[in-house]
Amino acid sequence: MDNLYVNEIPKGSKVNPQAQNSAVYKEDVVKLEAPMRTGGSVTYSSNGDGTINVYNNIPYNWESSQTSDYSKMDNVTRKAIEENIDTIYVKPTDNRTVFELASKVKYNE
Repeated sequence: MDNLYVNEIPKGSKVNPQAQNSAVYKEDVVKLEAPMRTGGSVTYSSNGDGTINVYNNIPYNWESSQTSDYSKMDNVTRKAIEENIDTIYVKPTDNRTVFELASKVKYNE
């Protein structure tokens, strides 16, 4: 992967930005996205102690047939931020590896 896109999403932002009745994030989160949909995405929040909470039910985008029923969007987005969350320890690594990964990051504004 040549690039990795980083979206910083503040607490209170809609889980599905296109839906009027979307639930909102209860904490600041970060969404990492590959440049192509097939590369996927990861949405997580930091616990400040070397662990992160990974939200496994947040799709790359909200346009799939399973997530496009806007009449149920409040329920779908609420479940996405309340269920199927993994807490993962992020192992510290050497500075060279961090530098190589950081050079691929592109921040979305």
